[in-house]
Amino acid sequence: MGSMLNHVLAALIVLSAGIIPQITGFGVAALSMSLLPFVLPITIVIPLVAIMSTIATGIVAMRSQFRGISRYVLPLVVGSGLGVALGMYMLPMMSEQLLQILLGIFLTAYALLGFFGNETRMQLTHLHKSVVGIIAGFFSAFFNIQGPLVGLYVSESSNQKKNEVKGIISTYMFITGLFTVIGHALAGRITSTIMEFVIFLLPFLCIGLWIGAKIYARISIRRVRLGIFVLVFVAGISLLVR
Repeated sequence: MGSMLNHVLAALIVLSAGIIPQITGFGVAALSMSLLPFVLPITIVIPLVAIMSTIATGIVAMRSQFRGISRYVLPLVVGSGLGVALGMYMLPMMSEQLLQILLGIFLTAYALLGFFGNETRMQLTHLHKSVVGIIAGFFSAFFNIQGPLVGLYVSESSNQKKNEVKGIISTYMFITGLFTVIGHALAGRITSTIMEFVIFLLPFLCIGLWIGAKIYARISIRRVRLGIFVLVFVAGISLLVR
């Protein structure tokens, strides 16, 4: 009975998580990593969320492409490749609790700044993008939550349209998600049990994506940015209280 209830709860969590990337370009991992550890073992949750997030953002990215997207995404991806490799290498030797606390404080503080700060947007150089990518990739290897960091980066870039914001984040999330999934596979963390969960949960993820697409058509870029800060805040708080 307990196992069946856990499966039902996991399905509801993934369905809810699937709604979010259609609006902001990321969020599957932020919500799933906050809730799934309460119903599934963390050893299953980490690679499972990496796979589900990559599938979801891949679907969203295919529908959100625009001319010139590569110049925004490429520096982030290059940095993230280095960051994921560094994170995977250091995973066995780092204190996850300390990293969790530091990242949680940063995300929470920045989200609050976004809520209550002014509307000034800044232009970021390729170096800035690469540094953000390295940091996001590093934390992706530990917590599957690189999305909030990149969401912050895009939300601070000027003159981005709604579809461009979603396209940049989802494309980045898909490509770096592949890095992370490959890293988990090479480390032997993707087992037959995890793949069974992927098959079971995939229809619920797709339902969530469908619902999210309907909501996205009705909202403005201001609400997209607000949604990004909400997700960043939730991710930060979840890291601090986990």
